[in-house]
Amino acid sequence: MIGRLIRDRNQGGVRPPWFTAGLAAVMLGLFAALGPQPGLLMYERAGIVDGEWWRLVTGHLVHGDIGHLAANLLALTLLGGVLESLQRLGIKTLLLLVSFGIVVIDAMLWLNLPGLERYCGFSGVLNTLFIAAVYGQWRGSGDWLYPALAVGGLGKIAIESVSAGAVLPLSSLPSVTEAHFAGYVAGLALCTLTALWTARRNPPLRMLDSSNGTRRRVDLTTCDNITTSYDTSVTPARARPTAPVPER
Repeated sequence: MIGRLIRDRNQGGVRPPWFTAGLAAVMLGLFAALGPQPGLLMYERAGIVDGEWWRLVTGHLVHGDIGHLAANLLALTLLGGVLESLQRLGIKTLLLLVSFGIVVIDAMLWLNLPGLERYCGFSGVLNTLFIAAVYGQWRGSGDWLYPALAVGGLGKIAIESVSAGAVLPLSSLPSVTEAHFAGYVAGLALCTLTALWTARRNPPLRMLDSSNGTRRRVDLTTCDNITTSYDTSVTPARARPTAPVPER
């Protein structure tokens, strides 16, 4: 369920980023074996129309040139480290994030950019992971620096849209800003659903800890489990003694 975006975590220690390493290895292997822009695996509209459905997935795993690959791998390593090692998200959650990002991006490319014949790269999905990482950090710390980072990410996409190019042009390929925005929206939608689901199941309560003056989250379900024992039995009052009736 969507709530696993926050709940699916390993307990104790730093978790090695196996999912991130595996995904990066796949991208490196495809580039080493097939080179840049492999015609069989890129998102290609004509091929998809002919039934080559795998392109909807593999198009996000191949890259246009070495600079394109290096930029995506660097961002994937940083975000994957935060999500897996720092926030300790499980593989199922990460698969959900990546899969949902791919679906939303593909839908946007197909419906809103019918003139786009070919596309490749993981940068759109990176925006999904970016929002998930920011949301997880904000939820754990409550620091409003993280929402500011999310707004900054949206500003970056806006600048790319206006300038028709990447803010950091590390690749010779043109930047498809719509894919970045679709990935951003995918991450925002997942995190919003997660927040609503979590609030519905376990509504949080902010309380001030008088011992140290810091705020802490108190789960109402925990409060419900705290019971106070007391005797509710009622002892009947004893009849007041009455004076004996004098005999006549």
